[in-house]
Amino acid sequence: MSKRAKAAERDIRRFVEIHPNLSIGIEVSTGRAWMGIDRQIGHGSADNLFALTPEQYVGQLREDGDIRDLIQECWEGRHEDLIIFEARSTATRPEHFEGYQPRLIRPVIRGEIWRHIDALGMPVESERAGISRQLADGKVTVTSDVDGIVSLAFDLIGENAYPRPEALIAGVGPGSTDAEICEVFAAEAVEALSLEGHTVPAEFAGDGLVKVTLVCRVPRALPADTDETYMKALSDEEEGAAFRAAVTLAGGAAVRWAASSRSGRRLTELKNGGEILVESDRVVSLCFSTMPKGFFRRLSGTPTRAEVHNAIGHPTDANTSEDLYCFAGGDVVFRYGHTPEPTLTQLQIVASGQAVVHRVLRWRSGDITRLIDVLGRAPSNSLVAAVKNMRGVVCRTKSGQVSSVELDLSVARNTFLHGERLIERPSAADLGLWRPTVAEGEHVVWELYDGGWIHARVSADGVVQRLTVSLDPPDGISSVDLRNGLG
Repeated sequence: MSKRAKAAERDIRRFVEIHPNLSIGIEVSTGRAWMGIDRQIGHGSADNLFALTPEQYVGQLREDGDIRDLIQECWEGRHEDLIIFEARSTATRPEHFEGYQPRLIRPVIRGEIWRHIDALGMPVESERAGISRQLADGKVTVTSDVDGIVSLAFDLIGENAYPRPEALIAGVGPGSTDAEICEVFAAEAVEALSLEGHTVPAEFAGDGLVKVTLVCRVPRALPADTDETYMKALSDEEEGAAFRAAVTLAGGAAVRWAASSRSGRRLTELKNGGEILVESDRVVSLCFSTMPKGFFRRLSGTPTRAEVHNAIGHPTDANTSEDLYCFAGGDVVFRYGHTPEPTLTQLQIVASGQAVVHRVLRWRSGDITRLIDVLGRAPSNSLVAAVKNMRGVVCRTKSGQVSSVELDLSVARNTFLHGERLIERPSAADLGLWRPTVAEGEHVVWELYDGGWIHARVSADGVVQRLTVSLDPPDGISSVDLRNGLG
């Protein structure tokens, strides 16, 4: 088959997920609504996407439509005529699938509006703005400035009406009254509508709604007595100056965790009980179970919701158990438990408008994760500089990137094995790694899943003397042994 014919077979459709729990969305090139129904594929599973009628789709968003029989029948393999994407082992999702963007706090409403909120403040040519424009089928009035999109206006009636006006905000549609809108938004007045701090002016003709506009929020200034150290760490490199300042303020780092060698997420547990989450080498979130020292100086320990409001004012947005504050330096979320009154259980700090699920699989910990992570990085990288400063470590570079890291355990007594667990005479098993590729004589070798090698040289009594992590296969081991494995 020619390359031109193969290119013609590519699926150019774009599927945009609107609600993850319901597994529903829109295929934007046709405007067709869909729902995902799980099916088994080999040893795993994935969703076939079935077409929904506009009424079924809106009913799901409003929670007043019952399609349980349809869901059961689709799961049983019926209604094949409704399949618009069939999952298979080589493609468990459409080529162009835009998964749901998580929210910083649990939304009080459902609808396509959230995809448009994601475009506010973004460049007009950005990916998020493109999704918004396609979802609206171009029927949106965009206002922008040099900083990005300032507002998005959607007509609900007329020639330029939004293609699915009743799905924009579930429970609100053309002709809705101000009382109906306030009930959906849990707002006291229609003039006070907002979502995550973005105002939502509503325009009426007579008593009925005809237009909805989204206006990008203006972050508030931080309280004057705020220590900005933690907020300044956002977007910094791991082990960068701002990262280190945050770690120092928290009393130091306790444990570093890696999700897996395939994941870009890393977590540093802090000695004050907080955590710094890094993704693709940049700080994306900080979390604390109690108020971090000095952050908001009028708050400490586990304040009540009322104490938080008295100290720093009412939130930008809120639900029954969360408060969102949008400050110039970033967004802060207070989460509360009810024992017996709302009391702080978690404080999260993220970059403005960036919803981050602060969670990571604690798969492997300690300094060995750092040795693995610096492979392939530029010598100027902050984490590389920190590893170079470790006692007994030698970093080697090739073609402008770190090619190997060697740790001499006769010099170093680092707590690199597992968190703070120090073993003076570690064996290969104490490294906590998987089954070795080679284990023969003084050599124990593991192959990294995403490229690279770990090579431990052990003494006659089984104690690791030297540990090398490298991009290239280790010296002293035959290529046959590395291919076949002896362990």
